[in-house]
Amino acid sequence: MAKDIHKMLGEERIGRLLLSLSLPATIGMLVQAMYNFVDTIYVGRGVGSMGIAGISISFPVQIFVMAFAQMFGIGGASVISRALGEKNHEKARRAAGNVMAFSIAFGLAMTLLGYFFIDQLLILLGASEAIIPYAREYLSIILLLLSRSSKTKTKLLSATKNVITNAKMESHICNFPPLGP
Repeated sequence: MAKDIHKMLGEERIGRLLLSLSLPATIGMLVQAMYNFVDTIYVGRGVGSMGIAGISISFPVQIFVMAFAQMFGIGGASVISRALGEKNHEKARRAAGNVMAFSIAFGLAMTLLGYFFIDQLLILLGASEAIIPYAREYLSIILLLLSRSSKTKTKLLSATKNVITNAKMESHICNFPPLGP
């Protein structure tokens, strides 16, 4: 596997390489946007404006976590690329290991801090006392998912499960007709 990656990075055409490496990140961002869009539809239909307010208050936390994940990924890719260009495979392996370790540690730290200080965080973000219960419920789930969904395939599976779960939950709990014809 490692030799295939080295061969790909060293011999593949730049356009094809750029597409194959950027497409998973683009899909991941689109899936995350779809996830929030679907949540907003179902929460709006099932809970109402207070639920949507809870989602809106929680969104900056998602952006913050995604920004750090991209920082680790883009910064790590830069270090790894330069090391591979220098044919220093050991440095590239160490950099990849450090990126993984920092990503895992950051995800766990955000999840734990989020759970222990969720109300204070929501107040800091501007949540009123009326919105906090809705935002707390939504953000606690999002923090758990963000800490577990670093790969594009995981995000796709998680988003698909989210759509199906929301549809079933809303149609049973709120007596909504199913979406679609």
